[in-house]
Parts: sequence; C-alpha cells; structure tokens
Amino acid sequence: MSWLTGRENHEELMQALGSIAQRLTEIETTQGEIMTAQNDINAAVAQISASITDIGTQITSLGTDVTAIQAEIATLQQQGVDTSALNAAVASLASTQSGLDSAVATVGVLASSVNPSPPPAAASSATTTVTEAPSALRRPV
Repeated sequence: MSWLTGRENHEELMQALGSIAQRLTEIETTQGEIMTAQNDINAAVAQISASITDIGTQITSLGTDVTAIQAEIATLQQQGVDTSALNAAVASLASTQSGLDSAVATVGVLASSVNPSPPPAAASSATTTVTEAPSALRRPV
C-alpha cells in the first residue's frame, strides 16, 4: 500500500477528512433549521385547521339562530304584526351565512390539501456521496 505512505499524502488525506467533517456539520445545522421551520409550518396548519373547525361550528350555530328567528317571525305574523323589515334582515343574515358556508368550505379544502406530513425522523448518521476521491486515496496507474 505504498500509495498511502508519505507525509504529503497523509496531510492531504487529513485535509480531505477535515473538509468532509466540516461539510457534515454544515449539513446537520441546515437540517436542524429545516426541521425547525417544518415544525413551525405544522403548528400554523394545525392552528388554521382549528380555526376553520371553530368557524364552521359558529356558522352552524348561526343557522340554528336564523331558524329560531324565522319561527318567532311566523308567530308575530300570526298575531298581525308587520314583520317585513325583520324578514328582510333575516334574509340578509341567511345570505351571509350561506356565503360563510362556502368560504369556510373553500378554506377547509385548501387547508387539507396543504396538510404537511410530519418531518422524517432525524438520521443518526449522514450519508455523503463522494464524486472523486482525494488524490491521496487514488492509486497510481
């Protein structure tokens, strides 16, 4: 193994290994930054999903309230009370509810389509592809 002997080959090999170790440290740092950013994205998506669920619940409650108001209007009409202005307000409220239903459904679809997968588990060791061996590792031809 005469190609591994000699001080210059040893120094070149040590430099190459030091360079690889430095690059691995840089990769690990970048991986940590990416994983932190992914965790932030996952938390934001979870918050958006919770908000969409809450908004949907509120819209359902609004629909129940509109139905109750319409029942009260019918009772007032039976008593001879002019409820034309109240009818118009309820119709406007029902229209708003319908628009909200559509908006929440659209946002819900968007949120579910970008629901990120959990980040992969951190590897205990890194894999590096070497395209060319340092000259200290190459055999003379």
